[in-house]
Parts: sequence; C-alpha cells; structure tokens
Amino acid sequence: FLYDHLGGRKKLPGTRTLDLKRDPEGAPILDKYTRGFEYSDCWVDDARLVILNAMDAAQRGAVVLTRPPSRPAARTASGASSRRTRSPAKPANSSRNAS
Repeated sequence: FLYDHLGGRKKLPGTRTLDLKRDPEGAPILDKYTRGFEYSDCWVDDARLVILNAMDAAQRGAVVLTRPPSRPAARTASGASSRRTRSPAKPANSSRNAS
C-alpha cells in the first residue's frame, strides 16, 4: 500500500496480493508459502535486457548458446528435474570473450 502511494501511479499497475495456492504464480513455490505480493516499479525492454545479460556473461567468460535444444522437465517429490534425451551437442559457433 505505502509503496504504491509514495511515487504515484500513472502507467504501472499497483501492488497485487497473490494467493500462492490459487494463482498460477504460486505453482513453483514451496507449499509452506501461501501469500505473496506482486508490484511494478519500472518498464523494461525484455529483449534488450536478455541481450545485455548475454553480452555481460560472455565478457566474463561464459559460452553463450543461441537456440540450444530443449529437454523435457518434470516435477518430482524432491523438486524439478530434467532428463537428457541425448548427449548435448558441442556448439559449432561458440566463442569466449577474454577480458
């Protein structure tokens, strides 16, 4: 409530209380948590943010892969797990940026 009134709202939605048992945002959350809050405080160009994060990671030595194959995931009693369907392919055009 206070957060919404400090800066004034013109474009972004106000705070929303989430029922983590009912709302889809609660699906990956542990059962012991029942309530959460969603608030907005900025606009972000998601595509540009992804590019900037990838560039930063590459500058720090990460191998950035585009269009890697996906693999199925399933929820288990101990958490989420994924199963490899085949050996991961070595990237043909991967590069490392050294600083």
